[in-house]
This record gives sequence, structure tokens and C-alpha cells, in this order.
Amino acid sequence: MVMVTVGTFIAGRYVFKDGFKDVGWIWGKPIHYILSFATAFLLFGIPMLINIFQGSAALLPNFTWTQYILLMGGYTLAVIVPAFGEEFGFRGYLLPHLSRRYTPRKAVIINSLIWWFWHQPVAVGGAIFAMNLLGADSSLMLLVVIWTFLDSFLNCFFDGPIFSYIWAKSNIIAVVTFFHAAYDGVRNSSLMVTGTFPLYGVWNTIFTVLLGLILLWKGDWKSLEKFRTPDQEISIEIADESGGIQ
Repeated sequence: MVMVTVGTFIAGRYVFKDGFKDVGWIWGKPIHYILSFATAFLLFGIPMLINIFQGSAALLPNFTWTQYILLMGGYTLAVIVPAFGEEFGFRGYLLPHLSRRYTPRKAVIINSLIWWFWHQPVAVGGAIFAMNLLGADSSLMLLVVIWTFLDSFLNCFFDGPIFSYIWAKSNIIAVVTFFHAAYDGVRNSSLMVTGTFPLYGVWNTIFTVLLGLILLWKGDWKSLEKFRTPDQEISIEIADESGGIQ
């Protein structure tokens, strides 16, 4: 995450020398942060509560509801800096640049693919490391790697339009950074106080894929068009008419 920040700073300051004016350096309104946290809680907190009230999950003996709330806040604050690093690079800098060359939806798709692929060394590498510790044979390890690859695609790639939409509609890096931090914070704290719960991995994946598809299909991405110059707009229109990849 830190290297994304460093790499983005080097690219914007010394390589392309185009600066960071499009990142969105304002704080926004309280409602932005409330909605961001509510979305994160819908993904991970709500399914945990459903399972607890159903009796299929429970708080571990060492935890209370007060500790759960404190953990959510603590985790969210703890990952603010790495969350900013990712959002600064992928949404604040890369997405506006892609939007100058491609139509908004194509820019978001490319951005999401790059973001998903960037996570693979940790996701797949972590799976291989865990299988080695367990002494798994090569066939089982291959199956786990394939599953990890596909599972991370469903969650990480389709998270892309959600994160991008929050940034595109607000154009505020602080808001999408807070959402990213709350996303990690609610998820990690919900797993810590329960160990796990049956709906984890099912509820959030289904919700993420559906919302990601809806945003790609029906979302209003016109706010990304402002990053183009008139010449770039004409170039994109010509490419669309000729069947190009713009």
C-alpha cells in the first residue's frame, strides 16, 4: 500500500509531471462518511448480526458488544494510512487518467482489473504459504490457488466499481479512503469477535457482485467525463464509431 503511494507520487511529480489536482483534496460532508460506513456495515456487519440472531454464530467468550464497536473503530483508524495509499493511487490518480483515454465505464473496468491483479501476489501468495504450512500436496495446492484467484476476482474486481463510484460521485479522496478503511475495519472486527460466521464470504460476495454489476450497467459515471479535454472527447467518439477499444 505504501509503495502505491510512493509510486503514484513519483509518477505524478517526476515522470509525467501532471500533479494531483484531480484527486479531490477536500473533506466532504458528514453524510458522505455515514453512508460509507453504512455500506461497509451492510457488507459485513449485517450478515454477522443475522447469524447471531439465528443462533448459527455467537460472540466469542472473550468479547462483548462494546468491544466489537471499539474494535470496528480501532481497525478503521489503524488502516486509514494504507487505505489512503491505495485510493490515492488507484482512484485519485489512475482513474482520472484512464477517463481521459476511455469512456467512463471502460475506464472503471480497466481500473478494477488492474486493482484486482495488483492484489494477487498477496492473495495467491498467502494461499500457497498456508498450504505449504499444512503440508498440502501439489494438486490440493493448485485447487486452492485457483479458488483463491477466482474468489478474489469476484470480490476485488467487483469492489472496483463500488470504490470508483464513491470517488467519482464525491470526487473526494477522504471519503473513499474512509470507506476503504471502514470496509476493512468492519470485516476484520466482525471476524475477530465471532471467529467466523456462516454468511461470511457468501453475503458480501453476492452483494458485491450484484452492486458492482448494477453500477457498471446503470451507474451515472458522467462525472468522470470532466477529466477529458475537447480533443480527447472527439478521439473517444471516433474510436467508438470505428470499433476501437476506447
